[in-house]
Amino acid sequence: MPLPTPSSAAIRAAVQRVHQSPRARRWAKRALASLVIFGIVLWFGGPPLIRHLAQHQLSQLLKRPVAVGRITLNPYTLRLEVDQLRIGEPGEQRAGTLPLLSLDKLVVRPSWFSLLRLKPIVGELYLEGPVIHLVRTGAQRFNFSDLIDTFDTPASPGSQPLRFSVSNIRLENGRIDFDDEVLGTHHNVDQWRVGIPFIANLPSSTDIFVQPLLQARIDGSVWRLTGATKPFSNSLESSLELQIDQFDLTRLLPYIPYVAPHGLPVRMQSGWLSTHLNLLFAKTDGEPQVKLSGSLDVRDLALTDAATAPLFKVQQLHVEASDIEPLRSVAHLAQVRIDAPELALSRDAHGALNLLQLAGASPTSGDATQTTSSSGDVNPAVDVSIQHVVLANGALGSNRQLIQVDLTHLY
Repeated sequence: MPLPTPSSAAIRAAVQRVHQSPRARRWAKRALASLVIFGIVLWFGGPPLIRHLAQHQLSQLLKRPVAVGRITLNPYTLRLEVDQLRIGEPGEQRAGTLPLLSLDKLVVRPSWFSLLRLKPIVGELYLEGPVIHLVRTGAQRFNFSDLIDTFDTPASPGSQPLRFSVSNIRLENGRIDFDDEVLGTHHNVDQWRVGIPFIANLPSSTDIFVQPLLQARIDGSVWRLTGATKPFSNSLESSLELQIDQFDLTRLLPYIPYVAPHGLPVRMQSGWLSTHLNLLFAKTDGEPQVKLSGSLDVRDLALTDAATAPLFKVQQLHVEASDIEPLRSVAHLAQVRIDAPELALSRDAHGALNLLQLAGASPTSGDATQTTSSSGDVNPAVDVSIQHVVLANGALGSNRQLIQVDLTHLY
């Protein structure tokens, strides 16, 4: 038999009786007074306590000096503001030593739902003016490697990842200074900006697209990354757009030995890269799928041989890709345009062409459409197509008048 549902009149009468009860009024006044006192105590006493814990406890934990400026706390909204946070280097003594991290302002606003769900739920995370100073001191060592060694502990078997939810993530006016003491180079990333509306690994949120924004100026070149991704889903479904504006490729030359230990047969004298690329990634039945499309431009590319003799120059190289799938060896190009290419041919005293010397004149085994990997597996044939090729204002020269060709315009 269903229980009778009280009428709205009965509910109003019960509320009125409680409201008129002297005992209820006394409890309400006590609760309100306790809430006000609690707020006043946290408002004035919370910031000094947090500042003390941040400076002393973090210093001991990180083994680095930690300094904190002003701290404000709103106990009712849980909004915490920290100004002028600074994390120095171990044993920092010299004046003028750059800190590992400095931050103009940090704003964190946890949600009251964190107490109910016993999981970190943050409604706002804002960082203003973060400056990170990175130093590479060895082949695989940096000025933060000691922190990785301290905190990089393997998870216990059967342990579950920490569940969290963070909304309204913003980073404004960041900068990264990178000093490579091994190669003697310096790189700068400034005008760093990050915006992420929402990111969480709670079971109810893993299948929601996250729309990140990352924008920075790297060594004077503007990079911008936008799109949508599911970073905690099983499919890792992602759609990203990368834009690069006039990046100096010669900045990468010191790192070539790490990807080509024996060096390259050519040297780059100049080259500027711009891109507008779209990347699609997903995992289907555990198999990753990568698709790339968009355009790539290289301007003022100049290559020489190992003796710095001119080899190849191009004013503009434009490649427009319709479908590139590197894991399937597929490359379908809509257009390749080469403006003002210059190829310099030369022969040595033995009559050998410089291009053959660069290629090493390695013998081939014929026109095989399939190759065999070291494990014995047969790799699929490469699928390459180009719909439109344009070569304009080209020149081919030789030091011994070996050949004379006019490549003014070629389609």
